[in-house]
Amino acid sequence: MQIDRTGWIWRNQDLANRPNATSGTATFRNSPPNGNGTLDDWLEMGILGTETEIKNVMFMTGGLLCYIYV
Repeated sequence: MQIDRTGWIWRNQDLANRPNATSGTATFRNSPPNGNGTLDDWLEMGILGTETEIKNVMFMTGGLLCYIYV
């Protein structure tokens, strides 16, 4: 599964309108039912680090992340 790469491709096809685009609920498969997630919601990073807001991991080359697809 390359869901991250798919999102990266989609975002880069329209950088003017999609840099902070997000949608969907804040829980996997909406279970338990939850409201829509936002960029200000917290993301548990597990063994990768401390939790952070979603907006801090939206870009692979900035913020907490540093990688690219070739």
